[in-house]
Amino acid sequence: MRTTTRHLVRLLSDIKRAHECRTLRAVATRNTMRLAAEEAASESAPPKDIRRDETRRSSAEIYLLPGPETGSRLH
Repeated sequence: MRTTTRHLVRLLSDIKRAHECRTLRAVATRNTMRLAAEEAASESAPPKDIRRDETRRSSAEIYLLPGPETGSRLH
């Protein structure tokens, strides 16, 4: 059992006991929020936005395209 899971199981029992005690309920809530914040901070960064990357790549490709050929009408 992971440490975080163990803490959550312990917190769950604290919350059940704190059902009738306002102080214990506040402490259990604070501990739960602290654990959630720690868990969110430990998660890896979200993957890059693929669409943004493709847009950036396609605009660079436009600049890298060769100019019109000598015999074309656009020249």
